[in-house]
Amino acid sequence: MKVLSGDENAKVRICRIVLKEVNLLVLDEPTNHLDLKVVRWLENHLNNYDGTILVISHDRYFLDNVCDGI
Repeated sequence: MKVLSGDENAKVRICRIVLKEVNLLVLDEPTNHLDLKVVRWLENHLNNYDGTILVISHDRYFLDNVCDGI
C-alpha cells in the first residue's frame, strides 16, 4: 500500500470537496507545505471553481492569482 505525500493528500482533499459541488470553500493557509507545482495546480482549479472562496493566507502571490477582492 502506497502512502500519499503531503502534496498528494492536499490534491485528494481538494478534489473530494470540489466533487461534492459545495458552493463555499473556506481555506486556511492552503499553500502551506505545498511545492510550487501543486500550488499552481490549486490556483488553476480554484480559478475554475464556480462558488465562493474565503481564503486566509500570507501567500500574496497566491492571493493575487486566486482572489477577486481582498
